[in-house]
Amino acid sequence: MSYKQIDNSARSDQELLSLILNDDKDAFKELFHKYYKQVSFLVSKLISDEVISLNIIHDVFLEVWNNRHQGITSPLNVHLFALTCTKIYESLNNTEKEIEVKTTSPREWFIGLFKTQRLALRQ
Repeated sequence: MSYKQIDNSARSDQELLSLILNDDKDAFKELFHKYYKQVSFLVSKLISDEVISLNIIHDVFLEVWNNRHQGITSPLNVHLFALTCTKIYESLNNTEKEIEVKTTSPREWFIGLFKTQRLALRQ
């Protein structure tokens, strides 16, 4: 699951979101390239199946595009983190027997992940 990350850090997240709100596909591609690696890393920490992982990543970015007119009120990295966790959880619930989970308890993993994220946001 590798994707060559392109450094398109010239625009801020807020600028990208404003452009995406106006249906700018190039800005969406830039957002995708900027955050693909982080979303992919988060998914790969729990899901070992590459096809399922890629589907989850696809669903995360697809939801950002499909819901672009609703606006994102939280910081983009926090929004993507929450959305990724939601998509992982949905995937685990929908195909629990087919997914090899990298930990014995997805619930404990999520609790630990959220505690870690909360601590990181406080610092």
